[in-house]
Amino acid sequence: MSRPFEIRTDTTAQHIGLLILVGPLGAEGARELVTTTEAVLPNTHVLILDLSGLTTCDPAGVQAVIEIDALARNANVLLVIRPANDAVHRAFVETGAADRLRIVGGGGEVPGAQEQH
Repeated sequence: MSRPFEIRTDTTAQHIGLLILVGPLGAEGARELVTTTEAVLPNTHVLILDLSGLTTCDPAGVQAVIEIDALARNANVLLVIRPANDAVHRAFVETGAADRLRIVGGGGEVPGAQEQH
């Protein structure tokens, strides 16, 4: 039996939000992800969306990440996406979403974090 979809959240004192996604991201999880993001955005300057724990991602999940990108831009929040495994990342490549989103490698500094106010 596969693990259910889960969102782990954290926000630092420096107003950096972290959403770690675990398990399969489908339509139900996509709605939960957007709702959770809307709740976290007002308290952050940088939002890190970690896709590395996803096992699958359907088109609704890809669309949710695109929607989160738009929400972050509208809120003047820098969105940084940590990549998923190759199989999950393929869903983003096949839809063209990978070209439009800021997907960065793991570890190190958050690009642009010094520029946020």
